[in-house]
Amino acid sequence: MPLSLKHGYTMGGEVPVVQCYLNDIKAGGLKWTPASLWWNPGKIRRKVGYYGKTDLALYDALDHYPVRGKQLVIVGSETPWYECIAAEYGAAVMTIEYRKVVCTIPGLEVVTPEQFAAHPRRFDAALSISAIEHDGLGRYGDALDPDGDIRAMADFKRLLKDGGILFLSVPVGLDALVWNAHRVYGRKRLPRLLEGWRILAAYDFHDAMLDKGPLGSFDNQPVFVLTPALRY
Repeated sequence: MPLSLKHGYTMGGEVPVVQCYLNDIKAGGLKWTPASLWWNPGKIRRKVGYYGKTDLALYDALDHYPVRGKQLVIVGSETPWYECIAAEYGAAVMTIEYRKVVCTIPGLEVVTPEQFAAHPRRFDAALSISAIEHDGLGRYGDALDPDGDIRAMADFKRLLKDGGILFLSVPVGLDALVWNAHRVYGRKRLPRLLEGWRILAAYDFHDAMLDKGPLGSFDNQPVFVLTPALRY
């Protein structure tokens, strides 16, 4: 971690650092097809979770906050698993991904940030599962930014229509920066991440999770259903 950025990354020394360096920059683009392992409507109908309890919590959230017939955006995806979930629940899905994605899945629209900027729009709902905790850490080739996660949350506000909702999942536990793998959100960083949002519901979450160690670890990622408290 650059020393010049340490103050920002650690919230002035309040968030401890655990070392775990990863480089997941992949050359070339991605290819998504109806035969992809992670495009599996059958598993979703049976409510099978590839991502442990987080997926089960997401199914509960989508049952209580339906997206059928709505426009939904996902920002950043390695695989089309969450696109498949949203589509199976009846949403019209667009993914914004900075890497080039060759997508042949019918009805799934994938664009780069540059393409989206040329034709911007707003959505009824957005979905971010196990993604924002990586923003600004450089693990996936993104620029280093101590507040990359906070800026990503602000971006979602700009993507949503008035009254829109965000399905958000991040690791929760004792506050930690696992450099450069991910952040864990506890009593210090989680309130900052959710500042300016109203929590409509939280699935598979309880307050004691924010104090659970060991440092740098987490059991699961609960799903928060949020709506902007203030418009940008």
